[in-house]
Amino acid sequence: MDRTHAENLLNIRRDLRTPAGAMLAAPLAMLDAAGVNVDPVNILALTQVNITVIDDGRNIDDTFVAGRVATEARTQIFTEASFYDADDRDKLVGLGTANWTVICPTPDGFVYPEPGNGVNETTVVRLRRLS
Repeated sequence: MDRTHAENLLNIRRDLRTPAGAMLAAPLAMLDAAGVNVDPVNILALTQVNITVIDDGRNIDDTFVAGRVATEARTQIFTEASFYDADDRDKLVGLGTANWTVICPTPDGFVYPEPGNGVNETTVVRLRRLS
């Protein structure tokens, strides 16, 4: 959206859920919408992630992630994100924060690669059963 705000959709696949169907917190910990803002500026090391899951997400297929850079300093960057049901943006699913240590500026020419096709859920389920 701009230098300090980003939005994204996160599909909660079956491999990102508990056996009972509840959403795992780990996928939310990516805070990818907030990371999009800081990657083009600095190479960072993630030092802390806090996630609060408010809804178990059993009936949610996709989450809408709204991230932002909360504070930016010379050696530290702090980001936060809110997660909503993508079909009902008034339904808050969780909140998260991430703290980053600045290693060095991102080299000129940095661009994100085009996203791939994603994970074939049939393969994911089959691999899970074999293990």
